[in-house]
Amino acid sequence: MAEEKPYQSLYRKYRPQGPTEVLGQEHVVRALVGAVGEGRLAHAFLFCGPRGTGKTSTARILAKMVNCERGPTAEPCGRCEQCIRIREGTHLDVVEIDAASHGGVDDARELRERAPTAPAMGREKVYIIDEAQRLSREAFDALLKVFEEPPAGVRFILATTEPHRMPATIVGRCQRFDFHRIGAETLAAHLLDVATREGVSLSPAAAASIARQAEGSARDALSLLDQASVLGGAEVGEDVLAALLGAPRAEVQYELADAISVGDAKGVFEVVQRIVEEGQDLRHVTGETLTHFRNLLLANAAPGQADLLDVTSDEYERLRAQSGKFSPAEISRVIALLLAAQTDMRWTTSPRLTFEL
Repeated sequence: MAEEKPYQSLYRKYRPQGPTEVLGQEHVVRALVGAVGEGRLAHAFLFCGPRGTGKTSTARILAKMVNCERGPTAEPCGRCEQCIRIREGTHLDVVEIDAASHGGVDDARELRERAPTAPAMGREKVYIIDEAQRLSREAFDALLKVFEEPPAGVRFILATTEPHRMPATIVGRCQRFDFHRIGAETLAAHLLDVATREGVSLSPAAAASIARQAEGSARDALSLLDQASVLGGAEVGEDVLAALLGAPRAEVQYELADAISVGDAKGVFEVVQRIVEEGQDLRHVTGETLTHFRNLLLANAAPGQADLLDVTSDEYERLRAQSGKFSPAEISRVIALLLAAQTDMRWTTSPRLTFEL
């Protein structure tokens, strides 16, 4: 009897394996493909951007580009021994380091000493340092020399969600690429494609809801689809998402804004009560409400400029309609109050009261 393969999470199973599979980062892919084609690839890269936008996946793809048996190539084959080992994480020359747990000066010194040695099995050595902002100051100092005078055949890729915490001396020696949040429409289309391949019936409305909830992160979107397919089986509709996530967060924001627009205090308290019963973090809800009112302000003050907001065309029309219930001054006042509440929540033991007030 054949041994069953262990279940693999969707975000791991559908991780991009080639440049054409990277979602929503065309500017990064185009630059890397061009640099490989012209033989002008830098020795150190800084990949910045929110979680789940493809930084580490792109770093692995870059490792394939330089080590593929057909390479260096802008289109790694994905089938040779080099590509397969990189995909499976068993390549001796592609080293992934998690700075959160290996960010000390001793780790950096060891890396600095090992870097000049010849590759064991590939064409080049590639060091991928994840959460690079977690490296200690001493570790950055230890790496500085190897960044200044890089050994031949060695590349460094630093991935970070917080580029402002990176020392200028390191940033200045790297080629920086900023990864953007993936658009809701792109994410929804990707979810529908994955669902089809997995034999799951996913409604377009549910795909759009998951995409909005994921806030531009492909990993979060696929994790939510994974959970929803466990809960709903072969069919995932909005009823399944409602059971999984509670009331859609976007709906809560529209409800709140409608109540505020007519001064309906009772309606506001009822919405907050529902949020609390669902166990949502009110600090996070405050941030989401701020984002919603910022969108309303932009829709109100700059009508017709949907490109300023990361929302679908239908969503933009809905925002524009709701923004008409407020004057710009009223929206600005709500935003000012929410910003004050967000500050107060850092210290208060009663975030609910702060939010309600």
